[in-house]
Amino acid sequence: MTCLERKARKARRATSLLACFAAFAFLFAAASCAGRTSQAPAAWTPRVERIESPAGKASAQPQLTASSGGAVLSWLENAGSETRVMFAERSLSRRSGAAAQADGWSEPRVVASGGDLFENWADLPSVARLGDGHGTLVAHWLRRSSQTASGYDVELATSADDGRTFRPRVARRPGNHARRQSGRRRGGRDDAAQRTL
Repeated sequence: MTCLERKARKARRATSLLACFAAFAFLFAAASCAGRTSQAPAAWTPRVERIESPAGKASAQPQLTASSGGAVLSWLENAGSETRVMFAERSLSRRSGAAAQADGWSEPRVVASGGDLFENWADLPSVARLGDGHGTLVAHWLRRSSQTASGYDVELATSADDGRTFRPRVARRPGNHARRQSGRRRGGRDDAAQRTL
């Protein structure tokens, strides 16, 4: 018997062994599921309905965030030369289970405003309700810090009074956004000075 024949014989044995193992695993799984009854389908039918947005006509960059009590919609709204970060909340009524109904949107509130807010299609401002037991709202948005393409800061604020006031704002400069995303190389090697995290 040649070396090639021995290898072919070993491969056939391994294939047979794997087939036996797969058959045994299938029979074991089928036997363990025997006698179980399937659960009845859900007793509710999903319903799709149109919900009007609380955002104004000059709004853009919407962001919808879920929370345990409903949903928070945030967006940018242009008012003349000023841009505002806005939000509204849609909460569930206190009924539970299938009887819970969504209440309407809250009145839109302003988180931040100014003529220097940074707007683009990729970076959306957001407002989210934390699950911290206090109902804290956290918001973030971008503010231009220079005229370069990557000249903006990320600002962060919190609210403990359902968004009536937001405080303190923390700014963080993300670095050179364009270079960080493209991972440019100089001279065929990574240039760590060009990348910021």
